[in-house]
Amino acid sequence: MKCLKQHLPLSMAMFLVAFPGIAQASTAIEQLGEDLYFDQNLSLNDNQSCASCHDPAFGFVDPDNVQNGTPVSDGSITTLTGGLNS
Repeated sequence: MKCLKQHLPLSMAMFLVAFPGIAQASTAIEQLGEDLYFDQNLSLNDNQSCASCHDPAFGFVDPDNVQNGTPVSDGSITTLTGGLNS
């Protein structure tokens, strides 16, 4: 939320200061989003999260694609691939 506040219009920033409960709710929503993004239990075999292919440490791209020059990422079933390049 700290980075977001730096880019908010002044009126919105003042709103968040006036109503701190809203800022806390946003933080809870952001935490939920992060938890879901890294949750491997959402994949077919409980072995892959969104971050598995959209790796934040590699600019949200699949490091295997970059290293191997492959066009698509491996799926939850390792013999199958997705239809899109992350």
